[in-house]
Amino acid sequence: NAGSYDGFIVKMNASSGVLDTSFGDGDGSPNDGIVQLNATNVADASSNDFIQSIVLDGAGNLFAAGNTQSSLGGANAGGRDGFILKMNASSGVLDTAFGDGDDNDNDGIVQLNAFTSADASSNDFIQSIDLDGVGNLFAAGNTQSSLGGANAGSYDGFIVKMNASSGVLDTAFGDGDGTPNDGIVQINASNSADASFNDYIQSIGLDAAGDLFAAGYTSSSLGGINAGSYDAFILKMDTSSGVLDTAFGDGDGSPNDGIVQLNATNTGDASSGDFIQSIVLDGAGNLFAGGDASSSLGGVSQSSFDTFTIMISAGDEGL
Repeated sequence: NAGSYDGFIVKMNASSGVLDTSFGDGDGSPNDGIVQLNATNVADASSNDFIQSIVLDGAGNLFAAGNTQSSLGGANAGGRDGFILKMNASSGVLDTAFGDGDDNDNDGIVQLNAFTSADASSNDFIQSIDLDGVGNLFAAGNTQSSLGGANAGSYDGFIVKMNASSGVLDTAFGDGDGTPNDGIVQINASNSADASFNDYIQSIGLDAAGDLFAAGYTSSSLGGINAGSYDAFILKMDTSSGVLDTAFGDGDGSPNDGIVQLNATNTGDASSGDFIQSIVLDGAGNLFAGGDASSSLGGVSQSSFDTFTIMISAGDEGL
């Protein structure tokens, strides 16, 4: 162990659960089925490092992302930095063709720091990543910094787009948040009605038509009037530019703004805390979102927090 918390990846047989002992190289304990991020395979893992999301491509690569207090892939910019790593899914060895832009190139890791963003001096958390199948990686989470635009309140949601081969941010992406063409869209006063409080993106998904959906929870009135405490929300944007899709967003009292907020307008009761944790698209024009609610969103609440699932049309956003 290199510090209090190290990130790790395990590979096992999906039928038996037995660890794959051909995987696990690079961390000083090869062929054990586990890769641990430590002093052997990264520049610095001496502080806390958390992996929150992973995804695989069709070419034998694994991408993992989360947040770090270390200088895993570049100099830490302050507090927690978001990071993305790429490794060979067979061996677990980091891909040294990946990792450019954070002032520590070709190490297999991109760290969101002073070299990759305008400002990463506060806490920045990546919670979800996805691939579009044409060479791009998207990562999303929440930030106290002004990563891609002026911070509107304590925590803003954000989405990053990068080249999945090199890790370089796509500067054609990032419009709408007051700082265009930087590879990052930050949800702030420029692209939402109100982002003055805490806004957290927990999950993202991509469709085949070039759209990105992001969901989480907010104490702001991002896409409609806040119903109390935290409201769940889903937004839709163009994956080329990062501009919100203003054909999306109906039903919450603030139509055609690119954001659906679960509030008093589209649910029975959203007066308490309601949190979307995960979304998935079915390929047939529908989006499913799941999470936990202390409101009576779709029925009478039975406990402090009930789980819930909603289905909306990914095109016309009707529940």
